Amino acid sequence: MKYKKILYLIPFALLGIFIFFKFFPNMFLIHSSEYSLSRSEIMVKAETFLESIDFETNRFNKLMTMRRDYPVIRYLQMRYDRDAIQELYGGDFEYLNYWRLEYFLDLPRNIPQESYILSLTPAGRIFEFYHVLPDTASGAHLDTETARAKSELFLRDWIKIDLSEYIEVKSSSDILKNRTDHFFTWEEREPRYKEGKFIIDVSIKGDEISGYHRFFEIPPPELKKFQHTESISSIVSILSFILSFIILIVITGIFLKKYHVGEIGVKNGIILLSFIVVLGIIETFMNIEIWSDNVVIGSMSRSQVVLSMTFVFIVFVYLFQALMSATGWAVGESYSRELWPEKLSSIDGIFKGNMLTTNAAASITSGYLSAFILLGLLTGIIYISVTYFNGWTTSSYPLRFIDRPMIFLVIMISGLLTGIINNIVYRLFFISIFKRLLKSSVIAIIISALIYMIQPQELSLFPVSVNLFTSFIIGLFLGIIFVQYDILTTIVTSFVFINFLSGVSLLQLESSYFKQHGYILLGILVLPLIVAAIGFVKNRVFTYQGDEVPAHVRRISERARLIRELEIARRVQMSLLPKTEPTIPGFQIAGICLPAQEVGGDYYDFVSVNQTKTGIVIGDVSGKGVPAAIYMTLTKGIMQSYAEENTSPLKVLSKVNKLMYKSIEKDTFVSMFYAILDHRNKTLTYARAGHNPAILLKGNNNSCQLLESKGIGLGLEKGVIFDQTIREETLSLGKGDILVLYTDGFTEAMNSSLVEYGEDKFLKIIESNSNLSASELIDKILHDIKRYVKGHPQHDDMTMVIIKANE
Repeated sequence: MKYKKILYLIPFALLGIFIFFKFFPNMFLIHSSEYSLSRSEIMVKAETFLESIDFETNRFNKLMTMRRDYPVIRYLQMRYDRDAIQELYGGDFEYLNYWRLEYFLDLPRNIPQESYILSLTPAGRIFEFYHVLPDTASGAHLDTETARAKSELFLRDWIKIDLSEYIEVKSSSDILKNRTDHFFTWEEREPRYKEGKFIIDVSIKGDEISGYHRFFEIPPPELKKFQHTESISSIVSILSFILSFIILIVITGIFLKKYHVGEIGVKNGIILLSFIVVLGIIETFMNIEIWSDNVVIGSMSRSQVVLSMTFVFIVFVYLFQALMSATGWAVGESYSRELWPEKLSSIDGIFKGNMLTTNAAASITSGYLSAFILLGLLTGIIYISVTYFNGWTTSSYPLRFIDRPMIFLVIMISGLLTGIINNIVYRLFFISIFKRLLKSSVIAIIISALIYMIQPQELSLFPVSVNLFTSFIIGLFLGIIFVQYDILTTIVTSFVFINFLSGVSLLQLESSYFKQHGYILLGILVLPLIVAAIGFVKNRVFTYQGDEVPAHVRRISERARLIRELEIARRVQMSLLPKTEPTIPGFQIAGICLPAQEVGGDYYDFVSVNQTKTGIVIGDVSGKGVPAAIYMTLTKGIMQSYAEENTSPLKVLSKVNKLMYKSIEKDTFVSMFYAILDHRNKTLTYARAGHNPAILLKGNNNSCQLLESKGIGLGLEKGVIFDQTIREETLSLGKGDILVLYTDGFTEAMNSSLVEYGEDKFLKIIESNSNLSASELIDKILHDIKRYVKGHPQHDDMTMVIIKANE
């Protein structure tokens, strides 16, 4: 069956791969010729430029990052088609993705210091630099005209800009003690790109060209639109953080509760926690300098900020995620053992060191096929969004990491962490818990996808609505894969999805350096397939064997077995109740039984005494649950054996009492109300063995009366006192008369303040609805009690029979 489920995925995976490669170029704006230089080659370009202006780099620390001009990217995507944008990326707008190098001294921020910032296009062309000098640095005192001439000469000879196409719009000077600084701004005379225009800034400090920046200024209204989008994204990010914190609290609370009763195992959770923390530490050290680039903490130096941020990320990010994953695993595992232990079989084998099994092989293979389907699904969504709904993307996923020294390793670790954390929390934990609570896999998948929807995603799509929708679809898809396959399949799906997308994206770039990392990523994806192939060849199935089953798993399995058995017992018990009410000319009869637990001790029944008489019985065994259910079944059998041979309720109950006294334990008894309805004479003969008095509402008098004939419970005494106490009575039933037999679960139903519904309310609801049919009156009573208790748990069995005379 597992192999058949794998085969089902193959045609969809092939379709997914076709869609991915067909429309992948339309997913992201990547001008591959831009990326003709590697990270180290860009560094050489920068060093060469700095040497030409006699800037000594040896005494400075270096930081190299990749940045993007998101507002302009968005502006162009709003106004041009993809082909036009690709040309712009290779021409005037080649700087939209750019390298930024900063040379700085590791000094406290409050100390005046020198630094140099240099920006280059991916092809290595310089379009921005700033030489930051403290105000105390010495220099010349040039006049404005000399400084302007120097700036214009620089732009013509060094930058190769035709200033006839620009007009100077602003100039200013700042006269310091040791030098004079000048600032000049030019803009296009005739903007070439609709409302936007190119701006050139040049600054001179002393007699040095200390700053140059050429950029595209988009109209203020367009900038406000982008800022509005960014604000919404920030709000979603804040909500995401709050939600993650709430999730951790919820998971921890459930974890502690289940740990207290011994249904939680911590061994695998500790392994996961350690693994995630280790990966997090590695990722932190590979990324922390770049993450800390724009962080300012008081007067701390760069190295102090990096050290502080390292602590923050390890403790408050990765340890947080590790704790959420470890507790989520423990709780999700506990619920999965009850609902669907097969979801854990593959990863159980890995935890036990048995990776080369058919369990793992099938999950890995399914994961790869599912990843290809997800690639096609996501590509289609992005293509439709960009083409028809004005959506847009900021960049391809791996471009976020190309400023790291080891691109493939950062992407691989990121993909692994994403696959483990997200699938444990949002699939194993949430789907399992909602499946158990709501008894529906479909609803559980939808809720899980809704929660997952506002979590930070690996692909940044805009507007935010598109990003949320895409995240929801991804959550739905992975939820379906989890339910149809297992948790290892979803982890592999996420890992392969990220690495395959990243590898293919890197192969689109012209530089052999980036291609090399792309090939490494795709090569890494071959390794799990080799493991899967060996697993299929070995053909070994992993199953828990005897003593190696953890104690908490045995307890969970035992509880799951008990739940299944109780459900069977419930079905059996409910089958003992009447399937239909008897059809008696001139009368309506309706009955209902609602156990407080899986099974209960209440019951009602109808007995055909002869052609003109029908026995009606309602009983309540003391206590609740399984013991009461067993005695209820015994009582039913005894009652039926005696009721069919006697037309006297008193005699029937007397015989039943004698046998019950011999059969049940002395601290248990059964209350019962037994009546025989004479169809022909319209009379009711009844006897009460310690049960709630029946309620009689006469059709010509809108006031209830209680039928309180004497009698004690069945099984309390062997017979002498019982026979001396019990009384039999007869009454006539006229048109509209209503007889209500019930157990005390109705009158003793409680709200959250533990206040009972009470007999007065019970009688009032009967009196005020005497015009209803027997079945409608039961529904009305149930509705009123539910309204009163407001969701407070039912604590006792509830059983009722109503007889109404029509003639």
